[in-house]
Amino acid sequence: MNRSKRKNDSSQLPLLLLSVICTGLGLIMCVLFFIGYGDCGNSSSSGNASGNTQAEYVSPTEPEPEPDPVLVKAEEILSQMTTEQKVAQLILVRGDKTAEQDLINFLQQYGAGGVVLFADNFRGKNEQQVISMISSLQSAAGGNLLICVDEEGGTVVRVSSNELLRSRRFKSPQAVFSSGGMDAIAADTREKCEFLKRYGINVNFAPVADVVTSPSGFLYKRSFGKDAQQTAQYVGTVVSIMDECTMGSSIKHFPGYGNSSGDTHNGLVTSDITEQTLWTSDLVPFIKGIESGADSVMVSHTIVNAIDPNNPASLSPAAMNLLRTQLGFDGVIITDGLDMGAITQFCGGADPCVRALTAGADLMCTPQNAEQSYNALLAAVNDGTVSMERLDQSVFRIIIWKIRLGLYI
Repeated sequence: MNRSKRKNDSSQLPLLLLSVICTGLGLIMCVLFFIGYGDCGNSSSSGNASGNTQAEYVSPTEPEPEPDPVLVKAEEILSQMTTEQKVAQLILVRGDKTAEQDLINFLQQYGAGGVVLFADNFRGKNEQQVISMISSLQSAAGGNLLICVDEEGGTVVRVSSNELLRSRRFKSPQAVFSSGGMDAIAADTREKCEFLKRYGINVNFAPVADVVTSPSGFLYKRSFGKDAQQTAQYVGTVVSIMDECTMGSSIKHFPGYGNSSGDTHNGLVTSDITEQTLWTSDLVPFIKGIESGADSVMVSHTIVNAIDPNNPASLSPAAMNLLRTQLGFDGVIITDGLDMGAITQFCGGADPCVRALTAGADLMCTPQNAEQSYNALLAAVNDGTVSMERLDQSVFRIIIWKIRLGLYI
C-alpha cells in the first residue's frame, strides 16, 4: 500500500470513532426515554383502572343565556291576573256605536284588550279633544289598552278624514307608490305613524297584504294592486317602518282576499283558488310580513276552500294552524270584525267569540255585544270548554305585544 493511501485511511479514524460514539449515545438515550415513558405509564395506570394515559377533555361550561326581560315581565303580569281580567284581554271593543261615557263605564267594570276607533269617534274633534278622549279610555282600563284604527290610506282613513286633525287624507298605497316608488311608501308610513302616535293611538290595522290585481276585486282600491312579489315588498317595507316607529302593525286579511268581488261586511264570501295559487301568490306577502316582524295578523271571514270549505278562516282551526305551524307566526292573531255580516250570517246570531278562540285566535275584534261576548268567554273557561292553558297562551301573547308597545311600564 502506498504512503498516500495510508495517510488518507489514518485521517479517517477520528471521524469513524466520533460517529460510533454518537450512535452509541443516541441508542442509550432512546432506551432511557422508553424506560422512562414506561415508568410514567405504569405510574399512571396504577391510578386509572382503564390504563388510559391521556387526560380527558372537559368542555367549558356554557354560560346560561340571559332570560328575555320581556318574557319575564309578561309572565309576572300574567301570574298576577285574575281569570276575569284575562278573559277581558281577549276582546277589542268597538268604540263608535256606544256613547263615550258608556264605553268608559264598560272599561272600568270589565276592562278589555283594546278599543277600535272609527271615523265617528274623531269627527268634529280637534287635536286636544282626541288626546283627551283617548287618555280617558286608557285611564278607565288602567293604561294598557291597544288603541286601534284602520288608517290604511285612500278609501279607509279613520283619523285623517277629519280636516281638524290633518289638512288632507293620507293617500292610498297605489297613489303613494305611483308618486315616488318604495321610498315614498316608507316616508308615508313614517309620517302616518308619527301622526297617529301624537294622539295616543298605538295600533294601525295595516298594511293590507291581499294580492288583488283585478280592478273588479272588492279590495282592489285598498290593496297595493300588484302581483305577489311586489305586494310582498310593499308589506315588508311598511311593517319594518312601523316596527321602527313602535307602532303596532296588523297584516290583513289572512289568508288573502284575492280578486273576490264579494264583501264579507254583508255576507259570506267563498274563494275557490287552488292550493298552488295560495302558496305561490296569496300567502307570499303574509310570509314576507311575518319575516319583517309583523306584530299581528288579522284573519278574514272568507271561506277558502283549499284550506277549510266548511268555516270562515276566522273560525277555522285549519286556517289558524296554517298560520301558526306552516308560516311560523308566533305573534297575536286577530279576527276581522265579528260584527260583520259574514259572521252573523254563519253563526245565526250566536256569539262567535268562543268558537274563534278555540279555533286559535287571540283577540276577538268588535263583537256585536262586548258584554255578552265577555260573559260567553268567561263561562267557557269556567266550564272547561276553554282550558286555562289555552286562555293563558293568548293572554301571554297579548301582554308581550303590549310590553313591546310600551303599555306596561
